Amino acid sequence: MDFETRTITLRDGARVTLRAGGLGDVGANLEFARRCVPESPYILTTPEDLWTLEELRERQERSDLTGGLVMYAAPDGDPGSIVGGLDLVRARRLKQRHVAGLGMMIEPAWRGRGLGRAMMDAAIAWATAHPEIERIELGVFEQNPAARRLYEACGFVAEGVKKDAARQPSGEPLDEIIMARRVD
Repeated sequence: MDFETRTITLRDGARVTLRAGGLGDVGANLEFARRCVPESPYILTTPEDLWTLEELRERQERSDLTGGLVMYAAPDGDPGSIVGGLDLVRARRLKQRHVAGLGMMIEPAWRGRGLGRAMMDAAIAWATAHPEIERIELGVFEQNPAARRLYEACGFVAEGVKKDAARQPSGEPLDEIIMARRVD
């Protein structure tokens, strides 16, 4: 199912284009991840386990094959630059094909400006129009209240907690809240 490209205006007046990603974006996506991952203690990936170009290609192809969505946000006038990324990855197993897992990452300079909400709204609208997707799931670290508030404002509900799901390099445990919402 196609994602309709759109340009949005953020709270501070900056304009951003939301568009579907493709295999041609793999290199820019890797550069985007290299900028974001070291800056956030709440992204599960660390700089040491960033994806390779081949792994990103495989992820994009898997999303394409399962009818998922890879969305990028690019500053207006600079379509090759990525400042936000979101993916909805549909389950590969037949019994879970109605479920899409959501992951999102935003470059630090673009956080707190309304980009996350705009990307979430666009992804939920896309999933709602997708005839096979009935549920979106995500995980958010309990220690990341801003992200949790965003997801709650978008209709996600906490369904459980995975205690000590990850650890900071310092050894501090991170509890992951499992959240989901129906799309009807």
